[in-house]
Amino acid sequence: MLDRQAGRPIGVSPPYPTLDGTRTALRFAKIAMSGVRSAGPQVIVFDKSPLAVTAASTPEVMARVAGSILGPLDRFPAGERATLLETLEAWRDCGGSTEQAAAALFCHPNTVRHRMRRITEATGLGFTAPQDIAELCLALEAVRQQKR
Repeated sequence: MLDRQAGRPIGVSPPYPTLDGTRTALRFAKIAMSGVRSAGPQVIVFDKSPLAVTAASTPEVMARVAGSILGPLDRFPAGERATLLETLEAWRDCGGSTEQAAAALFCHPNTVRHRMRRITEATGLGFTAPQDIAELCLALEAVRQQKR
């Protein structure tokens, strides 16, 4: 219902049982709201967007994390770096499916695999180890939020 009524981004806090939790709930709602991924109206529920919320909750720490994880991509020209990050984002948004990411990016799956291999070579983080994937996705979220 909120999605249909939203005229701008809306952050929703976790439920809280008593009024003395209002201050914390408001802070959580604001943090959730800063996790909005695209322009325009969008509802972000704090408990349903852990990556976005984590990346938004401590911007100075996340800037450092993003730099340490994705900083090696800075050696590429800006357009190439943007393409690699776009590929990582498409792969993440497509549930880790190379084929679906390729369709979303209008390219061949081998192109996506090649770009992912370049990300792995630059960062030392792969797309099969859960911890590596979590770190790449968290850093990507932080980079995306820094652009806003």
